[in-house]
Amino acid sequence: TVDTGPIRFEIGRKPFSLLNNVFLDQNKNGQFEANEKVVDAAANGGAYLVDQEGNIYEVAGDRDAEVIVEENGPVRTTILCKGWYVKKGTSGKRTSCELPTDRLCQFSFRLSAFSGQALLKLSTTTVLTYDSTKVRLKDLSLTLRPSGTQRVTLGSSGRSFHWDEARLKK
Repeated sequence: TVDTGPIRFEIGRKPFSLLNNVFLDQNKNGQFEANEKVVDAAANGGAYLVDQEGNIYEVAGDRDAEVIVEENGPVRTTILCKGWYVKKGTSGKRTSCELPTDRLCQFSFRLSAFSGQALLKLSTTTVLTYDSTKVRLKDLSLTLRPSGTQRVTLGSSGRSFHWDEARLKK
């Protein structure tokens, strides 16, 4: 569990889940109340990819994913999460550079939270572990499902995207 003051969140270890039960202290009373939950672990989709045959590989399927606290200082906490995208319904033990395989790509998520701020910075890396002349990806996604009607802002490469009451707008 990481608590910056304005936000609190958990990272699930078994099974791995990047963001669980994220709370935002909206009324600034120093407590996280049930109606201040902005991401619910039960509804969180997590990170996944899909190969050209439609097989789904999820980070939640990696039973050996690592969660490492890289920095835990007074200003910033940084957590490194790494492991494999594992084919849904498999143990994740069989690895091949061609299909079929139980593990298709490696992931690395570096998440930083800042003291006194309602800000999370996420850096992602995906390592292709297959023969790209024989395997193709149809989709690579990170799904976060906000709870209730809160407004969520995501940024990438200097652009902001806002989620507000079930619609996404730029």
